[in-house]
Amino acid sequence: MQSLRLRLTAYVLGVVLVAFAVFFLYEALVVGRAFEREARRHGEALAAALAEALEGRTPAEAEALLPRLAAAAGVRIALEGAGGRPLAVFGAPSDEGALSFRRPVVLAGPAGAPVTLVVTEAAGRRDDLFSGPWGPGLLGGMVLLGLLSLFVYRVATEVTRPVTQVAEVARLISDEHYGVTVDVRGYGEIAELTAAINAMSRSLALQMKRIRDDEKRFGDILMNMTSGVVLLDARGRVVFVNRAAEGLLHLAHRPTVGRHHVEAFRHFELSELVERVLETKAAARRELQLYFPEERVLDAHLVPLFDDDGRLDALLLVVHDITDIRRLERIRSEFVMNASHELKTPVTSIQGFAETLLDGALESPEAARRFVEIIYNESERLKRLIQDILDLSRIEQRRLPLDFRPVRVKALVDDVLLTVQKEAEKKRIALSADVDPALQIESDYDRLKQIMLNLVVNAIQYTPEDGRAVVRAVDEGATVVLSVEDNGIGIPRRDLDRIFERFYRVDKARSRHSGGTGLGLSIVRHLVELLGGMIWVESTEGVGSTFFVRLPKVRDAEETPPPRDEGGGPRGDDGRRPPAAGGGTLRTDPDG
Repeated sequence: MQSLRLRLTAYVLGVVLVAFAVFFLYEALVVGRAFEREARRHGEALAAALAEALEGRTPAEAEALLPRLAAAAGVRIALEGAGGRPLAVFGAPSDEGALSFRRPVVLAGPAGAPVTLVVTEAAGRRDDLFSGPWGPGLLGGMVLLGLLSLFVYRVATEVTRPVTQVAEVARLISDEHYGVTVDVRGYGEIAELTAAINAMSRSLALQMKRIRDDEKRFGDILMNMTSGVVLLDARGRVVFVNRAAEGLLHLAHRPTVGRHHVEAFRHFELSELVERVLETKAAARRELQLYFPEERVLDAHLVPLFDDDGRLDALLLVVHDITDIRRLERIRSEFVMNASHELKTPVTSIQGFAETLLDGALESPEAARRFVEIIYNESERLKRLIQDILDLSRIEQRRLPLDFRPVRVKALVDDVLLTVQKEAEKKRIALSADVDPALQIESDYDRLKQIMLNLVVNAIQYTPEDGRAVVRAVDEGATVVLSVEDNGIGIPRRDLDRIFERFYRVDKARSRHSGGTGLGLSIVRHLVELLGGMIWVESTEGVGSTFFVRLPKVRDAEETPPPRDEGGGPRGDDGRRPPAAGGGTLRTDPDG
């Protein structure tokens, strides 16, 4: 910007100098001519005066007078005779270009011959610029030119300062320093320019802040998505990977950004999918199976992205973990298959014995009664199975009403043992309880009773005659551990991990003979989890089994659903609800 200031100053001074040159040339021409006229008039008058002074004087008087007159007037005076012959010369020698004025003079004397008076004025008085008439004007003009130069430079500086600052602000904006402004006060176009630059800078700063905020928000969304997102360029190199994709594709332990997809993914099917989309430029989808470090099923959806010219710009890969979906589909399929099988068995029995009765068994009262009893038992089993399926569905969907109240554990255990007393007496199984009478727990009485009743009934069913079953409760401070121990047939180690699955039976023939549905322990597990606890089993085949239930003493509102009592009604001091006509609680299924 220094060059602009100097150029502006030079342009203005150039114009001024041209104006001054024209002015002084004009002045020199006019004044020079006036001076020359004045010099001729002066010379003519001086010559006339000198001629008058010499008129009638003798040559001796003339020679005595002329030197004084020449010195006083500052001119050269000469006397010439006939033919221009010089008679006498007084004063300084004449300069080239001097003005000469001639006057005839008649001197007194015997001859009375005429002579010519020649007065010569020096030319130097006319040619000296500074001593001449225009000398002061020229000096004044030069001084004025110097002052004008300083003024012009100052004005140029003031004019170019806003432009300089505008250029600096523009440079800062180009370097992504948004929000800087020009702090210059001016008028006219300069003020409009600075105001426009400041407005542009503030607008850019606001827009860039919005863009950065949007980028950050978009980046946070991408990085925190549960779906994996990977962006690849048109050459198949990884540009972006979010955290979910790193976890799903196991990319966190190695660098991937900037790598080719084959090197980054190290998965044949996924790389094959990328190559296909790069070749066809069409979206594609594939289900991928991963086996290391853990088995997973992924749904990969790859979409090509194009620029404004229609050329392939990038690939967007979105990966979903559908492992749980596939597992649930498998569980649902197994559940439907098992439920169909379990429903088919009693229906087949009912149909078979009904056909037998229709074929003539009704004629024999004894056979007919036995068959009708079998049909009734099978229908009861079918009813229990359907009810268990419905109960399990309600528990899993957390649609089961819960009413958390203080429950005395001793009273609940005694109630359970009293309920199964007759069943135990049939097999001469000794029932006992080891529970502190003062122990209390905040829970739903009916659900907790259902849990304990299922476990005690299982202990009776799978314990040989003359066996025993013991119910215990241990206070662990913040939790209470309830356990049901028997000395029955036990559970093989290979079955311990699956004992709580739906329709899973260790001894299928014995379970069906006992009338069980295979859903009892699954219901127990879901009820325990619904109450905020956990259940596990320890067993030795041929020695016996012990089922443990750990429940919190005080309900945690964040871990368990809010208490709901759809049935309503008061409860007793021990937390039990008086039985309503027609039931109102979940049926107990004595089956594991």
